[in-house]
Amino acid sequence: MFKVIFRCVLFLTLLNNITSQKTCAETFCGKLRKSPEGFPSYSLDLSTALVKNDTLMGNLSSEDGTRILYLEVACSVSYTQVAIADKQLAQQIGVVNSIIPHSSSVPLALKKTTYDNETIILTLGNTKAVVYASPFKIEVHYKDTLVATINGKGRLVIQNSAAALDVTFPGAQHAYGIPLHAENFALRTTTNGDMDPYRLYNHNSGQYKLKSTEALQSSVPLLYTHGKTQSSGIFWTGFSQSWVDITHGNNQIDTYIMNEMAFITTAIFNGPTIANAVEQSSKARGVPFIMPKYSTLGYHQSRNSYATQNEVLNVINQFNAANLPLESVWLDINHTDNGKYFTWDPVRFSNPMGLLNQLAADNRSLVITIGPHIKREKGYFVHEEASSKRYYIRNIDGTDYIGKSLPGDCSYIDFFNPNVTEFYVSLFSLGIFKANNLLVFLDLNEPTVFDNELHENTLPSNLLYMYGEGNFLPHSYLHNRYSDNQIVATFLGFDINSQGQVRPFIATHSHSVMDINFSPIITGDNYASWEHLQFSFPMCLSEALVNMNMCGANVGGFAGIPDEELYQRWYQAGAWLPFYRAHFASDVPPREPYVYSDKVKNRVRNALYQRYAHLPVWYTLVWEVTKTFRPIIRPLLYHYPKEEATFTIDNELLLGADILAAPILKRGALMVSVYLPGGESEIWYNIDDNYKALRGIGYQLLYVNLDSVPVFYRGGSIVARKNMPRLTSAATVSDPYTLYICLNTTNGASGTLYVDDYETMNYFWKTEYLYMGFSFTDNSLYAYKIHENADYEGAAPVGEILVLNPPRNVVNARLEIGHKIRDNFATISYSNEGHVLKLSNLSLNLREPFRLTLLPSV
Repeated sequence: MFKVIFRCVLFLTLLNNITSQKTCAETFCGKLRKSPEGFPSYSLDLSTALVKNDTLMGNLSSEDGTRILYLEVACSVSYTQVAIADKQLAQQIGVVNSIIPHSSSVPLALKKTTYDNETIILTLGNTKAVVYASPFKIEVHYKDTLVATINGKGRLVIQNSAAALDVTFPGAQHAYGIPLHAENFALRTTTNGDMDPYRLYNHNSGQYKLKSTEALQSSVPLLYTHGKTQSSGIFWTGFSQSWVDITHGNNQIDTYIMNEMAFITTAIFNGPTIANAVEQSSKARGVPFIMPKYSTLGYHQSRNSYATQNEVLNVINQFNAANLPLESVWLDINHTDNGKYFTWDPVRFSNPMGLLNQLAADNRSLVITIGPHIKREKGYFVHEEASSKRYYIRNIDGTDYIGKSLPGDCSYIDFFNPNVTEFYVSLFSLGIFKANNLLVFLDLNEPTVFDNELHENTLPSNLLYMYGEGNFLPHSYLHNRYSDNQIVATFLGFDINSQGQVRPFIATHSHSVMDINFSPIITGDNYASWEHLQFSFPMCLSEALVNMNMCGANVGGFAGIPDEELYQRWYQAGAWLPFYRAHFASDVPPREPYVYSDKVKNRVRNALYQRYAHLPVWYTLVWEVTKTFRPIIRPLLYHYPKEEATFTIDNELLLGADILAAPILKRGALMVSVYLPGGESEIWYNIDDNYKALRGIGYQLLYVNLDSVPVFYRGGSIVARKNMPRLTSAATVSDPYTLYICLNTTNGASGTLYVDDYETMNYFWKTEYLYMGFSFTDNSLYAYKIHENADYEGAAPVGEILVLNPPRNVVNARLEIGHKIRDNFATISYSNEGHVLKLSNLSLNLREPFRLTLLPSV
């Protein structure tokens, strides 16, 4: 046990002393970045071109005649796909195919037009791809507007182990996306001076550099560009290492994508707004149908690491005694028997099921860490089976690869091996996983290898994965995809174990494109500094744009010691990111909220209560992701794409369309400038200042103190909250809702609310849920089912209604449910000098559509 603790400290020291990663010049990027210098140009051989179904296929020939490439171009109603590979390679392993499957429900009306032996035009709906033969380039148009030019600068490169392609986006002013980088939301030009391109290569970095193009633990090869008149996006097969150069030109963005694979496949999304492009890419790649547990959205407490059962219980008891909400306690590898995953330390965690039962009685969960590295110890059941059945990643000579990790000598599960899934799933059939409150965090799954600086402390690039029966691909081709495959295998383990009845909780340190988009993710092992707090917002906004919806930062910082002001501000800000967890290192003093003074504890408690009051909002937005493909948190430009000031704002965010959060992110703030968008006709109600109404006319100065958390409700919205202070999300389930009707300039408002049992899959298998719509017009509130075929009998009632900027002299309210009419059923009062109207003592059943009318005195 103590060996494992020592290795944890050693690991922290190792990560925190990594001073540099490989630069572009030290990888394939260095040579490709010089293109077109030293590389041939290409032309399309029109004699080979043909259109089959909805796809153009043909050969590209290099000007020196030394290389023939295979080309595919396909149009969809919202995007254009382009795939290019060495022809011989394409024939050997079939790498060129659609990276996004076409929907069979979309009628295809593709046309092929050639003229002057120079051009082929593909048209589908409003999407048009103009393919120029010599020199080869492709122009993508949407409604006759040029969206993107592919290979317009002639920088296409296809080599045996690398590929590159230039793409220009006319009309664009800024670029966003390609997480994860410790960078501002609006990406910078990388082609000035000695700056490296943005790197995408899953890499575990502790106390990472800020405002940096260096790689972090996650990589999503999806980039957006935005301007006042045109927005677009590009997605490419980035399972391998990628580098991306960005150049801000005269009303255009130039990009150059360099990929460590012998082919490149891309999809260009039409836009024309940033919201359109985000929704197009999310819809094309797919969103999850598995809702997270309700508790996922609450507050989580972690450190490296709680060492015993009694310590876990003490944390729970201390939170309860201090009236601090909490969902789960997290354990690192220390919970295992000397570093062997799927086991428990026989002394420190001698009765894990008993511990889980105790936590379940208090509506709390336990999160354990599992890594992809398996300790090589004779008699350890996981290793014995993985070794005997060849389930490990292999060296080029066919032997098992052995590397150093927390347990010591380890081998790494090959999650690409088609036979591994059944084995890995079986590990979750162990009796302990029958407990619904045992959750999992997948750590070090970049994957991380200790004492391997030559390969940047990850796997060597020439290791082999079994990719299909009898076929092998090098690790370099699939490095960024490794963690995703572990996530999917873990999900299947939980899903099969519960027979598809219970929603799993699977947090992950690393990810790429990911198939399970509601896995909680973090911004890495950050530091207790104001700068790291500030960068948590743009980092999570970048993840949100690529449909990674459950992002959060380690509240308070992982390493270092925050002062009290920073600590409080971080809890206030973290409440407005999707995943809310505090996590700190083993070599810093305890920093659970209950160890602080009453003043600090009170502010942290208020931040937690504010988070829990808005859980219905978060949960509804999570549901709506699966239907509308819109991210949960959004940059201001998402809904206000023509306001140039929003293009670079990343210290504020929108929760859905209706809540704007601008928490204090700077030390010693007494006054802050908050940007409120939308113009004179947009009202923003400051919930931190008695719902004072402000107009969306740009930057406004606000006086603040340590208790201030500037948050605004949009006029025209209806926000559902649960205001009763509770210590767990489960304890809020039966509490009545309070509806905040935030009237706009035309005295109208609307909103939605989603409710189910928060735990099981009954919402999916049995349509047991309510998806409610609310509309306020002409002094009447209408409540109705959006999905009429769904129903759920366990929904809490509406117990209170607040109307902001209400009609005057309301003395009565009339309730109509079907043919039944009731008057004088509510207590009515005004506050805030008549700016807030409150209807209380209600009990409105959400299963019954109703109309509630405000009646003024006659």
